[in-house]
Formats: sequence, structure tokens, C-alpha cells
Amino acid sequence: LLGTILAIVYLPLSSSIKYSIIITTVILFVLVSFLVYRECKGFSGLLLKFANKFKVNLSIEKAKEVVEFVRDFYLNKKKKFLLSILLNIWGRLLGAFEIYIIVSLLGANIDFISAMIISSVFSMISAAFSFVPNQVGVQEGGQFLLFTLMGLSGPVGFSLAVIKRTRKLA
Repeated sequence: LLGTILAIVYLPLSSSIKYSIIITTVILFVLVSFLVYRECKGFSGLLLKFANKFKVNLSIEKAKEVVEFVRDFYLNKKKKFLLSILLNIWGRLLGAFEIYIIVSLLGANIDFISAMIISSVFSMISAAFSFVPNQVGVQEGGQFLLFTLMGLSGPVGFSLAVIKRTRKLA
């Protein structure tokens, strides 16, 4: 969400694209809020019953255990829940800092806000193409395109993707 806000404020986007991003973000936020609210009321159990009715191959008992664990976490362990959110945010900030350091060492001029935008937008690209095995080509092509669209060097974006992939392989 923060990356989306930063992209709207700092990237030179047309009004129609900015409004499209805002509307999509609001719709997704409402949908996620609804799903979290319904989960607290037992929505997953309803989905499991529906899946079982149509003979979808699910381990109902294991799925029920997961649903109960998640519901208990939401409702009864609020401090741990908030801590997990804070750690997630911290991890995303560290990811943006990693991008900032690598791109700076590659000789490109980048600020931390741009690194946060790159990290955020690339997370969305990765999620959209999660069906591609091992994200082969998605990371490299996505970073090249993203850097080019932001007015940065495409080859630096490609190099960033290769460096990050090498780190993951090590």
C-alpha cells in the first residue's frame, strides 16, 4: 500500500492512470477487509464445506486445523499479530534498502523512495506471474521494464535482478 501511494505521488503518471491505481487499490482493500472480517466469522469453514460438496480434493481435517489456527491468531494473539505485521513492514523496508544499495553500487543515481517503489511494484509483478516456474525471465524482464518506465537504466534493472537471483541461489 505504501509503495502504491509513493508511486502515485512521485512517478510522472497521467491522471487516468493515477485514478485507475487509486480505484483498484480501494477495491482490493475493501475486498481484503471483507475477507478478513468474514474469516473471523468462519468464512473458510463455509468454503471448505462448499469444496467438499463438489468433491474438490482437499484434506478437510488439515484445512480445518489451519483455519482454526489462523482464526485463533487473529482473535486471541493480537500482540503477536501486530508484531508479525511490523516485522513484515521491516522486511519490506530492508528489501527496499537492499535495492537502494545494489543499484547505488552499480553506479545509478537512485533515492530510497524510488527503491521502495521498485520493491513494491516488483512484488506485484512477481505475484501476477507466480505461475511461471521459478520466475524464470520474469524477474529480469520485469526489472528491466520497470527501470525503463521509471526513467532509470534498463540494464541496471536487469543487473539488479541477476544479482538478487544469484543471492537467492547461494
